[in-house]
Amino acid sequence: MITDSVTGAVLISIIDMILLLFFLYVIGLILKLLPLINKIHSNSHGREKHDNT
Repeated sequence: MITDSVTGAVLISIIDMILLLFFLYVIGLILKLLPLINKIHSNSHGREKHDNT
């Protein structure tokens, strides 16, 4: 019983670590992509503003 609970806890902690690293990686990618998306949007809008002025 004790060994089963210990192995279960270890497995859960390992799975949690993997999920945490995965989500951090995904969030990092999103944060890296957001400035590129904002640049594309700001460039398209910026040109229109410059043309108007």
